[in-house]
Amino acid sequence: MNILHYTIGLPPTRHGGSVQYAYDLMVEQSKTNNVFALICGDTLFRSSKCRFKRHSQNGNIQIYSLTDPLTPTLIYGVSDPDSQHRDIDFDREDIRNFIQSNKIEIMHLHTLMGLHKSIVEFIKGLGVKIIYTSHDFHGICPHYNLLNHTGTLCSKSDGASCALCNVNEPSDNFLRIANSSLYHFI
Repeated sequence: MNILHYTIGLPPTRHGGSVQYAYDLMVEQSKTNNVFALICGDTLFRSSKCRFKRHSQNGNIQIYSLTDPLTPTLIYGVSDPDSQHRDIDFDREDIRNFIQSNKIEIMHLHTLMGLHKSIVEFIKGLGVKIIYTSHDFHGICPHYNLLNHTGTLCSKSDGASCALCNVNEPSDNFLRIANSSLYHFI
């Protein structure tokens, strides 16, 4: 079986429970399957088109990075929600060639951070089965932890509540720097 995993990154650059879980699963699956990892690429510089770029190899796992990703919010919320829903142009031919030449059958999403919805829809349209394992609440809470602005469990999901919770969160520029390869290098 040929499996493409999407995660925010891999150890040691990224850390945390979901990253470690995704990596451990990839290592085990790579013993009997062809495993590809797609990680969130550099966020500091924007490119003209989103595509899959060969990154490296870790054991039997071939690693690719997603160029021009959405900016992951990490442990923060986002003060400008529009930055998380910006329109992108992605290289359909590049992604189609990657999926078809590697005979990808399953795409396992470990987070939604950084990933454009339109890319997932495109890959699904190519006949790839999509599996989503929710390791965080990013898909339903921009602050990722389901705690409201008072620090208690959020009981309603609406724009006004989310705005209150995220009003003092970092800017997209701060998050782009915090997610950049330059930041990880330093």
